[in-house]
Amino acid sequence: LFAWTAGYNVPDREALYRQMFQETDPERLKTLLRENKIAYVAIDDGVRKNESLPDLNEWVFEQHFPKVFEDTSQIYDNLVIYQVPLSEARP
Repeated sequence: LFAWTAGYNVPDREALYRQMFQETDPERLKTLLRENKIAYVAIDDGVRKNESLPDLNEWVFEQHFPKVFEDTSQIYDNLVIYQVPLSEARP
């Protein structure tokens, strides 16, 4: 079914979706993901080719998030799954 029929504010959710995939500040990105209770982020060729994400920030995930799965066989459209750290370690 459609998200709007469940009462979701679709334009706001789409804007947040784009922000999460285009944010270049790793700390702000982690905060956004945690605030929205997202534990894992999956990026595949469908996301990479998504025209609504012209500035996909996959490099931020590669450099700042633990990779928990990588589709090296290309069965799953070159899927890579990153884990969102629970919180920053404090000294």
